[in-house]
Amino acid sequence: MNIFYYFVLGTLVCIILLATFLSFYFRNRLKNMAGMVLSMTIGMNVGLTAGLLFGTMLQGNLYLSTLLAILAGVIGGAICGLGFGVYAFLEGLMAGLMGGMMGAMLGEMVSTVQAHTLINIFLTLSVSSLLLFPALRIQAKTKEIANRIWYTKPAFAFLILSGMLIFGSQFSKVQVQSESNISNPEDKSQQPSDIQPENAMIRVQAANFLYNPQKIIVKEGEQTSITLDNLDSVEHDIEIKEFPVEKTEVGHAGHGENSPDFHLHAPAKDTTTLVFTPLQKGTYEFYCTIPGHKEEGMTGVIVVI
Repeated sequence: MNIFYYFVLGTLVCIILLATFLSFYFRNRLKNMAGMVLSMTIGMNVGLTAGLLFGTMLQGNLYLSTLLAILAGVIGGAICGLGFGVYAFLEGLMAGLMGGMMGAMLGEMVSTVQAHTLINIFLTLSVSSLLLFPALRIQAKTKEIANRIWYTKPAFAFLILSGMLIFGSQFSKVQVQSESNISNPEDKSQQPSDIQPENAMIRVQAANFLYNPQKIIVKEGEQTSITLDNLDSVEHDIEIKEFPVEKTEVGHAGHGENSPDFHLHAPAKDTTTLVFTPLQKGTYEFYCTIPGHKEEGMTGVIVVI
């Protein structure tokens, strides 16, 4: 683990502990409905944040990341609701379960950079949820503003939330730069190339949500093999819509021989090969069909000459 993940985990633990303390402290000063809202909010935000965190840390192991995220969300929501009664307890428990499941799936689908941004946002929302305890107590007690000092409270809350976002973003930037230096050294040979020389045997690497090479040249009527070497911790594939080829499948290609689409799938840290013969000249786009990967930049073109 790195400093950003430690920061997020530590903050989540503090949120759960503070929410537990505040729920028992304010339980006689809040209405029942307010308690249910608070437990649901804490459970959902903690579950989403934990799900994104574990989904990013454990990409490729959705089962484990989902279990851990659900556990964190359920603990946060249920313990918070415990101080307000059975209904709030159940509300927080179910909200934490839902948030954990959704966060883990989202963390599995998006890239690390996107996940860090979302983690910062939901972590800030989780912290801001704690401000609802005194806010709802004030509304339950009176509908009038006691004095002008009240106006400083929104400004104070804004400063806390802004500071939380900035603080988390700094840790995130340090981590992203560190990973970038490790996975993408200055050696130019590691950077994605634009053109693959004409060759009957083509190897495409999928790493850091990019293809290398991003442009491939093949000859019409010449039998060609393409190997997808997946270096990432999540699955990737290559798909080309309506690509006229004659296919001979090797390994896990994905679609059958009669499919009009070219599809080659590789599990995390695995390699898959497909042998085919291009039947028509032209330029065809290929991309990864895993949700969010194409948007992250996993695209390229294959040119049949």
